Amino acid sequence: MLTIKPVGSVKHFFEEDEYVIDVKNCVDVLLYIQSMHPRLALFMKQSGIFETIEDICQITTPNSIL
Repeated sequence: MLTIKPVGSVKHFFEEDEYVIDVKNCVDVLLYIQSMHPRLALFMKQSGIFETIEDICQITTPNSIL
């Protein structure tokens, strides 16, 4: 189980303060975001090709970036 807590400029893409999802690897997180939050998925895609300047990090544990 993984808890996603949207913060900062991506928070407005979500209706809830946190989401708990069942994942086996990081790809599952990206698939969840693409299927459940299409606006955020578009934002992430644009970030990947440098159309925006904000980075997105995946955090595995407190103070540990994946």
